[in-house]
Order: sequence, then C-alpha cells, then structure tokens
Amino acid sequence: MERLIQNTMIRRVRLLDILIHSNQWVPIKELTKRLNCSQQTLLSDCDYFENEWLDYVVIEISKKLGIRIYMHKNHSVSELYKKMMKNSSDLSLLESFFFYPNRDTSFHTKRLYISESSLYRSYKKLNLVLSDRNMDITHNQDKYVLVGENELQIRLFLILYFCEAYEESEWPFPINKYFIYELTNDAIKIFPFKVTLDSIKFLMYSMAISIIREEQGFTFSVNHNFEKTSDKNRIIFEKIKEILHSKYPKINYEKFCQSIFWWNYILVDYEEKSTIETLSNKYIELLCSSLNIRIAEKNRVALSNWIQFIYVRHRIYPFQEYIIHNRFAQSCVSIRKNYPVYTQEVKDILISLEKQTQFPWYSDYYEELVHETFFHWNELYKQLDKKYSKLVVVVYSDLGEEHEIFLAYLLNNKFPDRVDVHCARKVKLSNVHQCEITCDLCISNYTLKNVDPQNFLVVEDIPSTKNWIDISYCINQKVTIKASRK
Repeated sequence: MERLIQNTMIRRVRLLDILIHSNQWVPIKELTKRLNCSQQTLLSDCDYFENEWLDYVVIEISKKLGIRIYMHKNHSVSELYKKMMKNSSDLSLLESFFFYPNRDTSFHTKRLYISESSLYRSYKKLNLVLSDRNMDITHNQDKYVLVGENELQIRLFLILYFCEAYEESEWPFPINKYFIYELTNDAIKIFPFKVTLDSIKFLMYSMAISIIREEQGFTFSVNHNFEKTSDKNRIIFEKIKEILHSKYPKINYEKFCQSIFWWNYILVDYEEKSTIETLSNKYIELLCSSLNIRIAEKNRVALSNWIQFIYVRHRIYPFQEYIIHNRFAQSCVSIRKNYPVYTQEVKDILISLEKQTQFPWYSDYYEELVHETFFHWNELYKQLDKKYSKLVVVVYSDLGEEHEIFLAYLLNNKFPDRVDVHCARKVKLSNVHQCEITCDLCISNYTLKNVDPQNFLVVEDIPSTKNWIDISYCINQKVTIKASRK
C-alpha cells in the first residue's frame, strides 16, 4: 500500500515512526542508514515537519545526540498521519475516481488542479497497487471507473481507506450524515462487537460507501438465504428497510444489509463456522491458562466474535489493510514495553495456531490481536499487574533524607503496582557510599561505588523525561526476567 503515496512521504512517515516509537534521541547516522538517505535529505525532512506541521510536532536536532520528536499535547500521531494522507495527490485522485465515476480527464484535472501528465502518472501508480488486490481503474473512452472482481472487496478497501484518512468528526461523503446516524442507531443493536466510536465510524462509513456504490450502479450480493439469517432480528431489519427506502427507494435493502453485515454471510458452511469459533475460544483458553487470568463471559464472547471477524475479513481482503499508519503496531509497541510477558504469550499462542491452521494469525494479525485482546478483556492490565511480584527499589540522594522521600514518592506514584520503594537512610544502611546493594534496583542522583551497573540508575535531582523512560524500561525488563523464572 505504500506505493499509493510518494517516495518522499514514505520516507517522512518512516522517520516519524522511528522517532515516535523510540521516544528519545536517535543518532543522525542511524537514521540515515535506516532511511537510506543522506544527512541533507534527513535534515530537509525535519524542516518539512517544522514548517508544515508546527502545531503538531516539535523536532529537536543535536549534532552530538541526534534527533528526537515530541507530539504537542493537543494532537495525536494518528491525527498527523491523517493530515499527511490528505496532502497526497495520488490519494486525492483515488477519492475523485470513487466519488465521480465515468468522468473524463478534463473533469479530474480541473477538480484537483493538476496537469494531465500528473494525472496519468498517478493513475498508473494507483493501478499498479490496485491490480495486486484484484481491483482496477478502467480507462475507456477517456472515462475512469473503479472496478474489480469482487464488489465487497472494493467496498472493504474503501472503508479501510476512509477510516484511516479521516477523523471521527469528519464526514467526507455526499450523503446526509444524520440520515446515516439514523440507520446506524438501529444497526448497532445487532452489531456483534464492542460498541466504540471507532466501530460506529466503521459502520457509518460502510453504509455511506455501500449507498454510493449502489447508486453508481455497482451491485453486491451473496449467494445466501437472507430471510433465514435475518429472521431473529426481523424487526430491526424492517426498521432499516423503512429508513433506507425513505430516501433511497431503488436500493435493494437485502443486498444493502448483506453489504453492511457481510461477516454474517461469508461463512455459509456450518463446519467452517464451528471450526473458527472453536479456534477463537481455544486462543482465549490458552491465554487464561498460561497467564493464570480470568475473563468475564460477555468479554469472552466479544473477543471471540472479533477473532472470527478477523478470519472472515481475511477471507475477503487478504492484503495489507493500512496505507501509512498501522494503529495496532503503535499500540503494540507500548503494550509490549509495559506488559512483555503478556505480549510474549500472545505471540507463542498465535505462532502455534498458525502452524496448526496454516492461517496467518501471527504473521498478519499479531499486533491487532495484542491490541484487541488487551482492550476486549475485562481489566486485563489489573490482572497482569497482580501477577508480577514487586521490585525492591532503594533510593539514594546526596541532598538528604527529604529528597530521598521525594524521589520515593514519585516512584511509588509512577509505578504503584511494580515497585516497593525504600529510602536508604530510613533502612539505616551504615555506609551509603560503599554499600553492597542487595535490592532489585538502586536509583540515585549521584554515582555509587560497588554497585552492579545492571541494577543501578542515576537520575537528575528532579527526574527528567529521559530518566523516566530509562526507569520504565529497566523496571519492565526486570519484571519480565522475574516472571520468566517463576
């Protein structure tokens, strides 16, 4: 999917990824090597962020330390990625082909303020990527149309694209948003997944795109008995039909519902349904057993439904689902730092299931399952924290007992479930400067002698952001080692 955007933007996105995930100084030489670019190009990319996205990021450059980046407190990195996507001329052309099929070159060039040669280059690039996904932008008699072998696959591609490119507060479709809200209010009642702003957005975008494609003459149907499947929710489906036909009477509501609730109609084979349901429950049971944790029944059902949803989604669209921003990857990095034992168990289970089923549970969906399992599970973070035995931390300060108490207070507030903090003077260690440290970790604002460097950190009098990053990393590493020995 990266081929849908310019090489310059790809490099800038990767630079942003590296700096955001590291959350600290990264040497310039390391960045030029990883991005395969010159130092001049790297600094030019930094200038781009400083000039174009000043309200979103702060970039600091040091000849000695390298480069680091901070997001402004009122913006998220995903918001910045969305803004960058909207600046892509290739993606703007993709949207134009979707919203305005059967229009000629002159229409699109005037609408996007681009030259014919630029349009042709973008068109060729788009087709190169879309052809790998069984889709194509046809160009007959100077008319451009987005087509493919599977209409549902096209719609899912468009849903994933618009969900990535637009915020929840934005509405990019030429359909009354409140009309879609009205449809969604009924549809959400039979939505089998956890209801969040993100899932509501997915459902609303699905409806808008399905209506647009149907109105454009691109029909969709599944060889399945709709009446039989929808019978238990007949009242809700009748309400959806009533609302839909109040504004779009020509749209076949059965095909519309199949397009929206497609996961109910893809697995028509009972044996396949049963197999994937058993596998999803096995994943949950293995995680419960390996981590010795519990899950509430409603959470188990919701998580099982999501795992089955991943399977069906892959059946329809077995391709990379994001263009520039993998939201799950970013989340997974943070979860792995704080709960390494949990992420390792998920990894081991998925690798095993992938070998058994020949389905890419780990290869393609590890990050998504780390994220979704973590947030579908009832208070998983609390259960995991209780499994870890606290690290014994001793705090030293050359500013006296009150400063030791202050540092201990900060540590206890920052890591309440991870550390048991003691002040050196309170435990009456006889020789502060020459003592043998027997705790798990020693933290001091000055250098101590005869201390294992692996168990010792020096911090500023008031710990800096870098200090907290080092402390957090060290604690997580030690917690993982202790847990693995149990």
